[in-house]
Amino acid sequence: MTLSHSFFIPDIEYLVDLEGLLTYLGYKVGVGKICLWCGNYRKSPYRTVHAVQQHMMDKGHCKMAHEGSGLLEYADFYDYSTSYPDQEDGQDPDSEVDVPVLEGDGWQLALPSGAIIGHRSLARYYSQNLQPERARPRSEDMTRRLLSHYRALGWTGSTTREVAIQKARDLKFMRRVQAKQEMKLSVKANKFQKHFRQQVLF
Repeated sequence: MTLSHSFFIPDIEYLVDLEGLLTYLGYKVGVGKICLWCGNYRKSPYRTVHAVQQHMMDKGHCKMAHEGSGLLEYADFYDYSTSYPDQEDGQDPDSEVDVPVLEGDGWQLALPSGAIIGHRSLARYYSQNLQPERARPRSEDMTRRLLSHYRALGWTGSTTREVAIQKARDLKFMRRVQAKQEMKLSVKANKFQKHFRQQVLF
């Protein structure tokens, strides 16, 4: 994709889930029939996948929209926490938070030793031996190989620390705006009552 279409992944050094991002992009083009650069449509103007691909090659849209509203779309695949200005080198961002001794939600308790005590009705789930750590190093290895491939092609890491800091700020701001809009919608949806009746107990 890099050589034939000039497609590259922006901010690859902050990428956390490479496979998930590529799967999402493939789903967006293949199933949704949406151009990666033009944006999100409620209904795609293209009828076939070939038409979308042809449009992207003709217009030079073989790239991700990674600024503005497109930044929030890909936020789940990136982690900009290492570029935060208030974080010093080697400092864990969670180290300042005091963790309570016991945490529980009614179904399980987390002990200070790290052991989890669960409810007996969930024993069949606790007895399963799932190891999600296996998939992560493979993704990091693929990211490292892709980064070295980009560097071999002459990429010098055009995003500086200031640009990454600005993107992290923009992402925080956009999440705040999205939460505010969701709150506004939730409040509006609760006004179906045609008359006002004071809620008092007699």
